[in-house]
Amino acid sequence: MNTTDETINISYALYDQTGAYSKIAGTAMLSMLHNTKSRVCVHLLHDDTLTKENRNKFIKLTRSYGQEICFYNVEKLLPGVFAEIPDIERFSKASLYRLLLNKILPEEIEKIIYLDTDTIVNCDISELWNEETGINGFAAVPEVDIFHGKMVNNPIYDDGYVDKNRYFNAGVLLIDITKYRTFTNLLTDGINLLKEHPEWPYYDQDILNYYFAKDYRFLPARYNLFSALERAEGNYDIKSGIYHYAIMDIDIFKTEDIFIREWFKYLIK
Repeated sequence: MNTTDETINISYALYDQTGAYSKIAGTAMLSMLHNTKSRVCVHLLHDDTLTKENRNKFIKLTRSYGQEICFYNVEKLLPGVFAEIPDIERFSKASLYRLLLNKILPEEIEKIIYLDTDTIVNCDISELWNEETGINGFAAVPEVDIFHGKMVNNPIYDDGYVDKNRYFNAGVLLIDITKYRTFTNLLTDGINLLKEHPEWPYYDQDILNYYFAKDYRFLPARYNLFSALERAEGNYDIKSGIYHYAIMDIDIFKTEDIFIREWFKYLIK
């Protein structure tokens, strides 16, 4: 593994019960590799649901761009912690794996970009890599910018636990891992927090906001553009940035939709 200062570290997380979701993750990964000229190392957090066949396809994909990939089986590396992860109908187990980056990544890695697997990177990822993080080592896009000021109700900020205008989306994160490592029991503490507040609806995102919303750095909205919300606002020009197809905003029959076509462009590749 190459971990020099010139290497951009990117992480994705995967839970793939059927074996089919790896294709979605591969599409996200390819879009990032295709648009990035810098040296990249992909860090894929997964569990035993990643098949040998799909693992080999991820290796072939990254090598086809002259890049590296490292695999971290959370289920084997941290079996005790993995056993604590509850089954939540609305969320994949992988949504919590980002809370383990501080435990799993090699010590020499000091910074990483985390991307959800339902994203499409339509820029050189070095642009995000070169952004600054906040006092607490986090940088993200606040949801008030993503939602164009039309925030939905959420008890975590409605009840004053987090400033509504600072609540961020956790699908795109720039993280200073050296600071992240100071939260030694983040996943366990976070799960206990959700047990105390079952009314909090967004699982890993609410955990991260509880701990990091106060001092993170705001990233420009273009790094986390929700395709459905851009469509609703009539913003039909594909921008340089990262598109987030939240709740799998992909309808194969809407071939006239510019955002659907953008996603399929990379799936076909």
